[in-house]
Amino acid sequence: MKLTEKKIGNELLVTLDGRLDASWSEFFADAMLRHVRNGEHQQILDAEKLVFLSSAGIRSLLILYKELHAVGGSFKIVRASGSVHKTLLASGFGDWLDDSYILPETTDEAVSPTQKTDELYELDPSALLKLDRVEAWRPWQPVNREACRGLTFSPDTCGIGIGAAETGPQEQHPYGEFAAFCGHLALQPPNERSKPDFLIAEQKFTPELDCIQALAFKGKMSHLLRFAPDEDKPVYSLSELMKHILDISDKSTLACVIIGEIDGLVGAGMIRSAEEITAETKIEFPEIRNWLRFSGERVFSGEQAMICGVVSRDKMCSLPEMSSAPELRGHFHAAVFPFHPLPNGCIDLNKTVSQFFQGSSPRSVMHLVDDNREFNALGESALIRGGIWFGATENPEVIQ
Repeated sequence: MKLTEKKIGNELLVTLDGRLDASWSEFFADAMLRHVRNGEHQQILDAEKLVFLSSAGIRSLLILYKELHAVGGSFKIVRASGSVHKTLLASGFGDWLDDSYILPETTDEAVSPTQKTDELYELDPSALLKLDRVEAWRPWQPVNREACRGLTFSPDTCGIGIGAAETGPQEQHPYGEFAAFCGHLALQPPNERSKPDFLIAEQKFTPELDCIQALAFKGKMSHLLRFAPDEDKPVYSLSELMKHILDISDKSTLACVIIGEIDGLVGAGMIRSAEEITAETKIEFPEIRNWLRFSGERVFSGEQAMICGVVSRDKMCSLPEMSSAPELRGHFHAAVFPFHPLPNGCIDLNKTVSQFFQGSSPRSVMHLVDDNREFNALGESALIRGGIWFGATENPEVIQ
């Protein structure tokens, strides 16, 4: 099978030449889903030269249909040959056929993503986010139980930190990294073999955590920035994205949520609970390996990251320095999900988060780090395409 792609306005025209059968269905699905990933959500399939369509081929078309439908896109099959036309009708997929479509005389040769490289949407320019912070633990000291505090993650609240869900009175609290997005929470238990757990805000249930460390923010986001690759910019590092939104907002401190396709994440996480640390505990190298896991390579390429954090240009703030951009301070956690394309344009954060958490379970939760070791440094996390919801904070003194 041969596929030829051209653009017609905002639509992608793909000419199918050959057989769409078991031998070619996987090739076809991979090629078309790659276009969906690149933002081509309005597709036209020219089937004039498609000589055969099997059940395996119909299955690949159905996969494409479901992926496009999930992001508000569509496809139609035009100029189908006699046998292909008959097969689709007999299989119950006649709705995909558009027998009235007429190909335009001229089309653009270049195939590029529908989405522009940089799209900015003003959601509520006057909106401000209120910060909240818990500081009951500093590495590698015993937990200050008196400073621990429970946080409630309502649908207008996002946050990061180290916390534990409520357990029985005789049980030790397994404090692990968490990331909360619009009342939906992903929590990584402090065990090297444990899978992430998650809590979803639904009906009358609101997730709560007992936190030894936390940085949360509540309210509405003021802006959404959509970013996508081009020939000059194939990926975006985390620090580059943070510089960009700070420049856009002209504020010194911002809170944000990013959802995007991963080029590579660099991070760490607890593999033992901080509750086990006593005044006698000595955690030095190499003992720290028994407490902390670190990604020895850039991980989760091609998956989807949901990142929450706070960034500031204020050098007096207490957030960690971003090594790749020393003029910035920031703290970020990421939850990793299987890749699923985002709809184009201005999309709602709460709805988008909910769709991810109601689908596949999170694969990992990690504290993002900037690896600037002298040798074999991994650098920082980077994304390919996605969206950043961000807003200024009304009380940046919380992180002073």
